[in-house]
Amino acid sequence: MKSFRRFFSFALVAVLLLSLIACGGEADKTGKPDQTTVPTPGTTAPTVDTTAPDTEPEDTDPPAPVYEDVTLNVVDVLDRIKIHGRSMTCADGLAVDWSASGIEFNANCKGDVKVTVTSTYACKFAVYVDGTQTDDIAVAEGTAEYAVASGLAEGLHNIRLVKKSDNAVENTPDILTSVSKIALCGQLADRPADRELLIEFIGDSITCGLGTVAPNSLETDATVTYAYKAAEALGCDYSFVSVSGIGVLNSTEQNEGLLISDIYSYTNYYRDKTAEYKPTRQADIVVVAMNTNDNGRMTTADRDAYFEKSDALLQQIRAIHGEDVKIVWVVSLMSSKGTADSMISYSIRNRLGGENAGYYYLEATPNSAGAFTHPSVEGHAVNAEILVKFIKEKFNIK
Repeated sequence: MKSFRRFFSFALVAVLLLSLIACGGEADKTGKPDQTTVPTPGTTAPTVDTTAPDTEPEDTDPPAPVYEDVTLNVVDVLDRIKIHGRSMTCADGLAVDWSASGIEFNANCKGDVKVTVTSTYACKFAVYVDGTQTDDIAVAEGTAEYAVASGLAEGLHNIRLVKKSDNAVENTPDILTSVSKIALCGQLADRPADRELLIEFIGDSITCGLGTVAPNSLETDATVTYAYKAAEALGCDYSFVSVSGIGVLNSTEQNEGLLISDIYSYTNYYRDKTAEYKPTRQADIVVVAMNTNDNGRMTTADRDAYFEKSDALLQQIRAIHGEDVKIVWVVSLMSSKGTADSMISYSIRNRLGGENAGYYYLEATPNSAGAFTHPSVEGHAVNAEILVKFIKEKFNIK
């Protein structure tokens, strides 16, 4: 009996052991090995990643432009408008009085783009669409809307308006121009970026572009001048302060005694005689092309008076643009070196310290083949090349 009990006990133990072995090798209900199985000796158990898998953030496209007709007040969107030249807001919008002044903007748009312009005198604007010059717009006296682009394909476009006409005719103080509205189908995009270099050009009728349009015509075109062409060649931003007939010590009668030093420190003396010019961005280089109206009226007895007035202008330039601004005084754009030219040459090189003090002197190639013995378009082009070469060499600009 004892033998039977001992046999039965052994048999029961054996059955239990076989059952445990069978359970350890059994697949789970999904058909996968049980992940809690003890590993074979000498091996490492497989690591089970219980963390959530990494997921890449979904790319979010910028919202699609909205193409609907809008009319924008320029003064309300100045943060998206790039202004060329000295300017101020006024009752009629944004002033664009000076030669070569204007506005530039980017827009996601299609179809036509129009601007509303107010002017107290007929003038012209050059229009650039996506970097290409298109037809000019002829602005009449008064307020009107003008098409500056038409049939644009849907997408991002750049529009730039540049005033070809000068800011005054015979010093009439109310020859003023402003832009008040932009109408388009779409929306303005980010403001066009500033270029690395900013040059200010100070001059007289030559810098305004008198003599470049047609024989015996007082019409001006600032976009063909040495100054504008030089700025384009250098790929820089620019600003013009130029008045026909103005001088350092002697101006023509139409200026009624005003000299360049009388008007230079103002945003536009002819619009507001109290608004001093305080730029948001100082010029890196200032190019002065004066003396044409002084040369024929100057005597050696005027030497001290000329130095006083030229010094005043140079001091004004540095008061506005800083003591480190480089100043290049250009002469002989229209005629050979005259008395005033000789005086400023002496002053820059001997009285003021020359290039070590940031003052530079450049003799251009005289040209009087345009209307009223002013430089022709070809003459301006030649002197633009001379100025560009000079600036690149002196200031290490590539």
